[in-house]
Order: sequence, then C-alpha cells, then structure tokens
Amino acid sequence: MRPLMIFRGWSLPSCYAAMLVIGLLMSVYGPLVTVLQGQFELNAATVGTALGTQSFAAVIGVLVAQPVLRARGNRQTISAAMALIATGGVIIAAAPTWPLLLVGTTVAGLGFGGVDSMITQLILVGSGAKGPGRANIAHAWFGIGTVAGPGLVYLVGPENYRWIFAGAAALMVLALLGTTRLEPRPTPAEVTTAAHPDVTAPPRRPTLFVIIIATFFALYLTHFAVQAGIGNWSPTVLQEQSGLEAPTATLFVTGFWAAMVLGRFAAAALAPRFAAGTLVTISSLGLTAAVAATLLPAAAPWGFVVAGLFLGPIFPTGMAWLTHRGYGRGNSFAYVIAGSMLGMAFTPSLVGWIIEDQGSHTAPLVLLIIAVLVLASSAALVTLLARARRSEAGAEPADARDDALVEG
Repeated sequence: MRPLMIFRGWSLPSCYAAMLVIGLLMSVYGPLVTVLQGQFELNAATVGTALGTQSFAAVIGVLVAQPVLRARGNRQTISAAMALIATGGVIIAAAPTWPLLLVGTTVAGLGFGGVDSMITQLILVGSGAKGPGRANIAHAWFGIGTVAGPGLVYLVGPENYRWIFAGAAALMVLALLGTTRLEPRPTPAEVTTAAHPDVTAPPRRPTLFVIIIATFFALYLTHFAVQAGIGNWSPTVLQEQSGLEAPTATLFVTGFWAAMVLGRFAAAALAPRFAAGTLVTISSLGLTAAVAATLLPAAAPWGFVVAGLFLGPIFPTGMAWLTHRGYGRGNSFAYVIAGSMLGMAFTPSLVGWIIEDQGSHTAPLVLLIIAVLVLASSAALVTLLARARRSEAGAEPADARDDALVEG
C-alpha cells in the first residue's frame, strides 16, 4: 500500500510541536499543587478534582473529534482542537479566580483530547511503513513536553506559573499556523487499512473483538492512571514522606518525565527485534516493580524515575500494536484513547482524596494496585491476541508474529 500524502510542508513538525504542548499541559500541574492550594485556599481533594477536569474534558474531546473529523476533514478539525488549547491556556494564565481557572482547564482539555487522538491516528494511518516510528517520535515530543513542564516551574518559580500557560498558548498558535498544509482528506475513518500493507483483519467473532478492545481500554485506563498519579502527586509524596525540599522534589518529577522519553526511544530501537506484546508486558512488569519500591520513603525518589522509564513505551508501542492487528479503525481507536483520558481524569481526584483522608503515605500503595492492573491487562492481551490469531488461521494464512510485531 502506498503511503497516504496527508502531511505536507510544515504540517508534521507542527503536529510534533502540538504534542509537546499537550505534554507540558499534562505535567505542569503537579509541581503547582501547593501554590494553587495557597492562592485559592483549597484542600488537596479539591485540587485533585481540578487536576482531573482537563482529562474529563479530554475524554469528550476524543469522542467528539471523530464525527467532526468525518464531517469537516483533517485540517479544520485539528486546527479547531489546537485553537481550543491555545484559548484554554490564555484563560488559565489570566484567571483571577478558581472557577475561571477551571473553565480554562476544561477548554484546554477539549482540545487536548482531539489533538492527542487525531495526531496519533493520522500518523499511524497516513505515514505508511514509517507510521510506528513517527508515532514514537510524536510521543517522544509529548514526553519532552512533560519534562519541560516541571522544569519550567523550577526555572521561573511556581508563583509565576501564568507565564508558562501563556507561553504554551503562543506555541500552540504557531503549531496551528503550520497545519495549513495538512491535507483535509482522507480522514482515518475513510482509510480502510492501517499503516502496514499486511495488516491483519480483526477476528470474525464479535465477542472476541469486543473483549480485546475492552482489554486495550483497561490497559490504557490503568496505565495513564499510574502516569497521572505519579506526575501530579509524586512531588507531594516526596516532600511529605521522603523529606525532600520542594525544588528537589520537582527535579525528581522532571526525572520521571525524562525517563519516559528515554523509555520511548529505547522501545523504538528494540521494536524491530522484539514482539510488541513482549515489550509492553516487560514494561508493565518493570513499572510494577518500580512503583513497589516507592513504598519505601528512601527509595521513592528513584522509584518514581524508574517507573517513568517503564511507563514510556507502553502507549506508543501498544497503539501501533492495536493498529497493526486491525483493531485501530474508526471508533474503536477513539474508545481506547478515551480510556487513557479517563485514567488521567480519575486518578488525581482519587489520590487527592486519599491524601486528604489518610495521608500521603498511602498514595504509593494505591498506585501499586493500579500498576498491578496494568500488568494484568498486558498479559491478558497477549493471550487474547494469540487466540484471535488462531481463530484467523482457519480462514487465511497468518504470520506468527502478526499479533505482536511492531516496526519502529
């Protein structure tokens, strides 16, 4: 299959820039918890709920993006999502009250969901054999943004957070201008096959198809729950349980996000040699062990960093796995992305409530329980996809590695 010429001119670099911005917006809130509590006179549970509003809105953004994409095309839909993020950033930067700040996070979240899902989907279906590699690059830029968030808080000071959101809005406007060369058609819904010419069709058994999609959904819900929990609350845990000063705790959470970027580049190098199921499962196992280490206050700082290393590969490798096996078409792709957003939405408020009610020493245990569910989901997917391959083998030849191999 010839690659679809969707990205022209500066449109692909502009999409990478947009991924950087949404990564920054996801990671910047954690180091600001203490400042937001003091400025708006809030408790930890209230701040945790607010941290989830962007992700709740992102779920809506993911689901709404698909029908809009089919009606308006790639260029207009992605441009609209980018404009929402820029607008939300400006509102947050200027907000004098807590309710108005929540309006800003909601508006930005709507755009966040659209940008994340559409760029990932367009790259995977519109870049031919380069799709998985470009998806890893896109999410590496996302990871760079997550490193930049805490790093900028450390550099400018948390009390000057408004400048960070204003700068993110300005960068998103520049990215928006670059999307004018993005081809409006075909949209992912109009593409009948994914990025690889040898994509395997989903099994003809509807029940098995639904179970596999539900398990991918569970994998990303729990994976992003751990990611959001560490990103937003590890500074609080490190200050209250490990006795670190706020600047030092911020440096360690920056290390967590940096390790995620390193993990994604490592996965891109290992993908041609190892099955995707193997990479995702090993990453899930390493994640569980690293989070378990954070139960010990002395080991927690580096435990969070190592957790980032193993978290990094799960999303881009798994999404390419999903697409290559033929399960990433149409609405099913959006449902799986929505699962990841739900994980980011629920965890900050859950952990915030636990910190408020039980103390920050219980947060690592909650994150460990969720990490175990990540491991269980990845192991279940290996089994389910192997069963699907056997089901397909009766109808057509199947490459024994089709259910697992992801080039990248």
